[in-house]
Amino acid sequence: MLLAIDILTLDYNVKFPLSLVVSRKSILRYQLLFRFLLHLKHVEQSLTSMWMDRTEDKSLAASCAKPP
Repeated sequence: MLLAIDILTLDYNVKFPLSLVVSRKSILRYQLLFRFLLHLKHVEQSLTSMWMDRTEDKSLAASCAKPP
């Protein structure tokens, strides 16, 4: 299954004077770093969501298990 997060990239067309300092190789490295950080953020949000669901389920189960 292919997700949008897997194919999202950032690119920048560097004009002449700046292209002497910022190479294509450095832009590709930045793209890899960006993609890695984006995946980390996605994992963080997924884990947070699962944690919230899990703790909510526990609190519901505890409140249902208490005798009236």
